[in-house]
Amino acid sequence: MGGRFCTLACPAPTRAHTKDRHMERIETRSTSGSTSGSKSGRRIGHAVAALALAAGASSALAQRTVDFSGQTLGATPTAPGVVFSMFNATTLASIPWGSAGYIGGGIVSISSSSTPGNAVQSREQSAGFSPEGLRMTFTIPQSLVSFTVGVGEPSVNNATYRVRGFNSAGTMVFSRDYSVGQASTLNANTLVEVVPTAGQTVTRVDVLSLITASLVNGEYREVLDTLKYVGDSTAPVVTVTSPADESCVSPTSVALNGVSHEPDGVYANEIFDVAPTASGPWTVIASTNLFVPPPGGLLYNWNTSSLASGWYYLRLRTRNIDQLETVVVRRVFVDRAAPTAQLRSPAIGQVVGGNTCFDGSAGESPCGITNYTLAQRPASGGSFTTILTSTTAVTNDPLGNWNTTSLADGAYEVRLQATDQFGNVSTQIRPVTVDNTPPVAIISNVVGCSMVRGDSPITIRGTVSDTNMGGWNLQYTTGTSLWTTISSGTSNIVNGVLGVLNPVGLPECAITLRLVAVDQSSVNCSSGTNRTEDQVSFNLDNPEVCSIDFNQDGLFPDDNDLLDFLRVLAGGECP
Repeated sequence: MGGRFCTLACPAPTRAHTKDRHMERIETRSTSGSTSGSKSGRRIGHAVAALALAAGASSALAQRTVDFSGQTLGATPTAPGVVFSMFNATTLASIPWGSAGYIGGGIVSISSSSTPGNAVQSREQSAGFSPEGLRMTFTIPQSLVSFTVGVGEPSVNNATYRVRGFNSAGTMVFSRDYSVGQASTLNANTLVEVVPTAGQTVTRVDVLSLITASLVNGEYREVLDTLKYVGDSTAPVVTVTSPADESCVSPTSVALNGVSHEPDGVYANEIFDVAPTASGPWTVIASTNLFVPPPGGLLYNWNTSSLASGWYYLRLRTRNIDQLETVVVRRVFVDRAAPTAQLRSPAIGQVVGGNTCFDGSAGESPCGITNYTLAQRPASGGSFTTILTSTTAVTNDPLGNWNTTSLADGAYEVRLQATDQFGNVSTQIRPVTVDNTPPVAIISNVVGCSMVRGDSPITIRGTVSDTNMGGWNLQYTTGTSLWTTISSGTSNIVNGVLGVLNPVGLPECAITLRLVAVDQSSVNCSSGTNRTEDQVSFNLDNPEVCSIDFNQDGLFPDDNDLLDFLRVLAGGECP
């Protein structure tokens, strides 16, 4: 029996196994007035929703009242922004209060006054003789100065005081005489209001007794009490160095640092309050009298432990005794919430291999994070091993890569952990499977370059298996055609039937079989899987089909047909 063979040679190698393994408003104001122009001429601010710092000064300045009751008897009178002295009644020349030759006076105790207690009395040049007047020089120009005057010696009859006011150029802009009547005790009952002529201010006020003789010792000294004047036209100086505006602060305690002082007046107190919005309502959380001059220091420790996470306005109001106030506001975020730690990939239970990419989010709004870490451990437990640490927040983007090639195949847990600056932590843990082992794919019953008869279906046997099988395909090609699938599946087969090739219609030539298997592993950031391919070639022999009339003499059956049949059966060719 003869046969026709194609000249196509067997592919080399005859069996091939290939295995492939495939990212500052500062507001300066009077507590009773509206804000106006800037004290410093500066404006540091931000949008309405954020904290602002602005500057201004009240047009109605508060008056300061001094009653001298807290000052020591016999001492030189003192008051912020005022210098007390005497003056010569003839020349108007100033005489310093402590000048030699003057006795008595100073702070004295009086029996009757609008504010009973102590008062100021001019000194004597000598016993029983005091022609000098009492002078007050103000640091700040005054539009109104008021005080009370009275007798400086018991039993003075109808004493009269001449009060004059002078501007900064020395020009007299106010003059009036005040009669204080008669008294049996030292007193200061008559009200004096120094109101300069329109458009003028006074910086000096002189008080002079017009008495030239008295019933007792010839004394005619001035007595003054309950002095009211503007002691300061500028509010306290306040700066806040921390926390910064629009910053995140601790959910337990916040140190407010800076400067709060009154360089040209008298400091009074500070008030700290907090509000959920810039318009309030404001809640007072503390009131202190902590004077903090330059270079600054701790102003207040704000206890935030009872506050919910969110934005707050923290306000500091510093006042002087003239009720001028400077306000500093900080908009801060109390950060009690844990940051975001969210994995998008790998998915829960995903099979991975090679270089595995993590994707997701690790961050916090508006405060950000100090770091996030990726770590892994066997699913059986134990300590996590750090894969990487980063200080950069990520939102729905690559978090980092994990090289799994040094790990044994099996079940693992991966962890994403994000930490913010205040120790708030978020953690996400999910299970994954590491699989870096390619599938087994073997065609076992076809010998390379063997002759296979094509007169009946060809059964192909072998093994295709993997712990995490993805799928397999059994295919063939004649060398001049594309790969044609014989069979496919997703189940493991061990030493079993892979498929059956029907050779009908196939040419007599070298046929190549290919078995390709892939697993479920997402290898190298999902660019491929673990893959195994097995190829084997064989020669297909399609025997010629003889006519039933073997000798083709038109007669069947006859003896010659039987002889030809036996010859073909022995391997001969058809007649």
